[in-house]
Amino acid sequence: MRRFLAMTGLVTAVLAPAPAVAGTEDVARIQAAAERYARSELPRGTTITANGLDTRLQLPRCGTEPQGTRLIGNAASGAATVEVRCLATQGWKLFVPVRTQQRSYMIVARAPIAAGTVIAADQLERVEQAVRGASRGFMTDLSAVVGQVARRHIAAGAILRPQWFQVAHVVDRGQTVTLVARSAGVEIRSRGEALQAAGPSGLVKVRNLSSGRVIEGRAQADGTVLVN
Repeated sequence: MRRFLAMTGLVTAVLAPAPAVAGTEDVARIQAAAERYARSELPRGTTITANGLDTRLQLPRCGTEPQGTRLIGNAASGAATVEVRCLATQGWKLFVPVRTQQRSYMIVARAPIAAGTVIAADQLERVEQAVRGASRGFMTDLSAVVGQVARRHIAAGAILRPQWFQVAHVVDRGQTVTLVARSAGVEIRSRGEALQAAGPSGLVKVRNLSSGRVIEGRAQADGTVLVN
C-alpha cells in the first residue's frame, strides 16, 4: 500500500501544473524583446529604440522571456511597431512602438555641379548618413555616377539621386560622324550626319553624306557609328 501511495505521489508531482510566476512584468523586458526582434528583421547598423511604453503598465510576469513575433509598419520611415507575446501560461500580447534609424553610405556632391556637366570622381564623395524617408532613392556607387551628365544643377552636399543624371552622349545631333561597316573581314568607312544624340551602344539614325540615305547604327565609345 505504501508503495502504491509513493507511486501515486510521484505521478501527481509530475502532472501538477508549474506554479505561476508572481509579480508583474518588467516593462524593460518587454522593450528589450521588441528591440531584439526588430534588430533581427532590419539591416545591420540600424539603431532601434523601444521606449514608448507606460512604466505603470500592469501585466502578469511572463514565466519565460517575452518574444517579439511580428514587425509592423515601414521602419525606413523612422517608426514601426513590434508585436511582443508572452508564450508561457500567463500568455499576453502587446504592441510596442519602436523608433528606427537606418544608416547607409551615400554619394554626395563635394561642390556645386552645373547642369550639363560630365561628372568626374573628384566632384563626389561617399559619406555615411542616416536614411530618412526624404532621402530614399539615393546613389551608393561612385562608378555608377562618374561619366554621366547632370540633368540639373546640384548643390554642394546634396545626396545624389538616380533621376538627376543621364548617360553622356558620345554622338550629338548634327555631328559629323564616321560610319563603320564590317563584313567578311573587310571594313568600309564613310561620313554621315547624326540625326539624333546617343550614348555608348545607343541606337542612332545617321544620314550618309555620300548617298543621302538614312541608316541606323549603334554609337561606339569613340564616337563612330557601327552599321550592319
